[in-house]
Amino acid sequence: MRILHVLGALDTGGIEVMVMNLYRAVDRSSVQFDFVIHTEKRCFFENEIEQLGGRVFRITSFRGYNAVSYKKAWNAFFADHPGEFAAVHGHMGSSAAFYLSAAKRVGIHTIAHSHGSTRFINGKAVAYAFFSYWTRFVADAFFACSLVAGQDRFGQRVAGSDRFRLVMNAFTVEKFAYSEQERHAVRKSLGLQDAFVIGHVGRFDIPKNHSFLLQVFSEVVAHHHEARLLLVGDGERRDAVERLIQELDLQDSVILLGMRQDVPSLLQAMDVFVFPSLVEGLGVSLVEAQACGLPCVASDRVPEEAKVTELVTFLPLSEPYAVWVDEICRVKGNSERKNRKGDVKAAGYDILDSAKALEQYYRSLV
Repeated sequence: MRILHVLGALDTGGIEVMVMNLYRAVDRSSVQFDFVIHTEKRCFFENEIEQLGGRVFRITSFRGYNAVSYKKAWNAFFADHPGEFAAVHGHMGSSAAFYLSAAKRVGIHTIAHSHGSTRFINGKAVAYAFFSYWTRFVADAFFACSLVAGQDRFGQRVAGSDRFRLVMNAFTVEKFAYSEQERHAVRKSLGLQDAFVIGHVGRFDIPKNHSFLLQVFSEVVAHHHEARLLLVGDGERRDAVERLIQELDLQDSVILLGMRQDVPSLLQAMDVFVFPSLVEGLGVSLVEAQACGLPCVASDRVPEEAKVTELVTFLPLSEPYAVWVDEICRVKGNSERKNRKGDVKAAGYDILDSAKALEQYYRSLV
């Protein structure tokens, strides 16, 4: 049985990592994943997908104004692949109503999956909310990483129905188990043996709020000259982040690591994880940090569901930078680093359990 997953790209963003975690864990002798993406560039995970037996297809990007040609492209795609897919699992919300409608017309089961919240309002978010709204009248089933993400995108009625289910952004928890030996090795490799290391993992995009993080870190450095900030990720706002680093004279204190596959090791090296998002559907990076035993300071815009241990402190973004600095320094000094994988597994984030449940759902379709 082949399941078609629809995404924007296949790089190391949170959605892609979540889907790849599931792909690696499912029984691929009975369930196989294929992908449609909306970019011509070769993406980070494509080689691995091909090695695992999946296929990657490309379709024209959705721009809103090209709705008619976009719809025709999907109709043509399914005409070229008759009977190949048991379900279309859509992770790209803005155009889901179009591609899920095209799938339904040829008898394919449709799943809309919400990974984020629409509560961050700007021009782009308003357009997303408008086009995404119609999905609730199209999909057969609705998945979400949190209740907030489901309610925001699909509405209260759908989120309260039997067609809705929570699908945890699960991962291989064992990879994030804290190791003192690995911590020392990674810090040595990065030249951070004596540093106060603050870390963040996330796409360089407005909702992740890198500008706020850098302003807070600038004040940390003013009091702790040995402080270093590790930024893991990449994205369309990387240039803006680099400019702000220069403006704040932080080029010797901020380390841009780009897209990485060794995130569990990098979390070992950190002393505090800071996550000041403007909006989150869940914030799986925050859960991973907790599995690694990291004290975390996050904005109160992150859903409470992401707090699975007492290691997380939520702060309003309206608080002065100094309040964030005080809390970062406080948790760094008050937290005993230890393995918390048991707590994270108990909260439902174990990838084997999540993959088994998803397999059972897919099999129920046939």
